[in-house]
Amino acid sequence: MIQPEATVVGYEGPYFWCPQICDGTQPPEHVIPEALGAPDGAVLSDVCKGCNHGTLAGLDQALVASLDIVRWMAGVPNKRGEPSGIATRSNLFAENTKDEGRVAYVNMGPGDVTLPSGRVLKAPTRAPNSVAANIKVEGREAEINGRAMMLHHPDCSRGLHKIAVESIALTVGKTSGWAAGREAARDPSLENARRYVMEGGAPRIVFYAADGPEPAYRHALRLPFKGPEGHVVEFLLCGIRFTVDLTPAQTRVPYLKKCFEALRGNTGWTWLPILDHVA
Repeated sequence: MIQPEATVVGYEGPYFWCPQICDGTQPPEHVIPEALGAPDGAVLSDVCKGCNHGTLAGLDQALVASLDIVRWMAGVPNKRGEPSGIATRSNLFAENTKDEGRVAYVNMGPGDVTLPSGRVLKAPTRAPNSVAANIKVEGREAEINGRAMMLHHPDCSRGLHKIAVESIALTVGKTSGWAAGREAARDPSLENARRYVMEGGAPRIVFYAADGPEPAYRHALRLPFKGPEGHVVEFLLCGIRFTVDLTPAQTRVPYLKKCFEALRGNTGWTWLPILDHVA
């Protein structure tokens, strides 16, 4: 368990993500989105309300939408403690009902379908948020198979960079003190990554892989690796292992790619953004 963070008493410096000065009224910023089951204490205490409820909230939602099926299958409740569902896929809707438990509706086409509740499931397409499914009937038995893209939201990489940068402050702060954590997270080599989180821009690469043959739904933040060129951060999110090169020009990407190839071969790992590569 990650220990809760406490702001240094009397701290009047700038907020974590913007130059405004802390005034003591800021809400906690969850390093891992609450809706994905944030660990106790994995929060920062010096992120202003505007950043927290604005840009950072949008990036958290990008991650939640992209990991919705994983979260629902794991039975993780939403941030209000209610059973989670799937509502951001164009042709799939899932919920937890009191009488039937987990229920999923998928439209396999060819046209749109209206559920009894009035919700419309669009016909399947090649869009990233559409699910491809088919059914095979043999006598009295039917087998349904489906495939859905994960981490498909265009802001996923920014959201994962947010976690990586904030995890530096949290993990270093836990071992060396609050001030040391903030100093580490404000290292000049992180400026490009921090700007990418808040403003976007050309996509930055994030590697990801399964955490073992049968990964469990869990989160873990680890101390960063700091080299001459900057930081590389690894963390677990929803049982998926992410590796983020936070150096200014991501100069460690070729080395990290060789490491994945040596350790895992050509299967079980890839990277964002998914453009024209095959891992």
